[in-house]
Amino acid sequence: MTQTDIHPQEWHDNRRKYISGSDSPVIVLGDKYPFNKTAYDIWLEKMNLAAKTEPTPAMLRGTYLEPIIADIYAQESDRAVEVEEKYLVHPEYDFIGGNIDRWVTNQDGERGVLEIKCPNMRSFLKCKREGPQDYYLIQLQHYLAVTGASWGSFAIFNPEL
Repeated sequence: MTQTDIHPQEWHDNRRKYISGSDSPVIVLGDKYPFNKTAYDIWLEKMNLAAKTEPTPAMLRGTYLEPIIADIYAQESDRAVEVEEKYLVHPEYDFIGGNIDRWVTNQDGERGVLEIKCPNMRSFLKCKREGPQDYYLIQLQHYLAVTGASWGSFAIFNPEL
C-alpha cells in the first residue's frame, strides 16, 4: 500500500485518477447496483467529462455523522479506531485506490478497516434484517485489497433508532 497526502482538491483528483471503493460496487454489480449510477458514469468521471455534482443530503448526513459513529463504534466494540489521513493506493495495481473511513484495531492488536454507513431508515432496517448489503461488502473488500488488511468491520448507524 502506498500513501499520498490528501487535501480537498487532491481528494477530487484522486477520485478521478483511481478506481475507488465507491466505484467498485457499481462496476461489480452493474444493473443490480441499487442507485442511479453506471459503469459508464464512472468512466465519464474518470475522463473528467461528467457534470459536476453537489453532495446529496444523504452524503452530507454520512459525512457529518461519521466521526460520531466512529466514536460510538469504538465504545461499543472496545476497539481502537484511528483516522487515516492519506489516500491509499493498491501496492500492485496502481489504478486502484481508496480513502478508508477508519482503521480499527482488535483486542489481539490486528489492524483492520472500519467502513461506516449512515443509511436512511428503510435501508438501515433492511441491513438489520438481512445483514450488510452487497454494495457495502464489495466496498469493504475493495479497501481490504488496497490496505492488505485481513479483516474489516462495519459501523451501520441510523440516528432515528
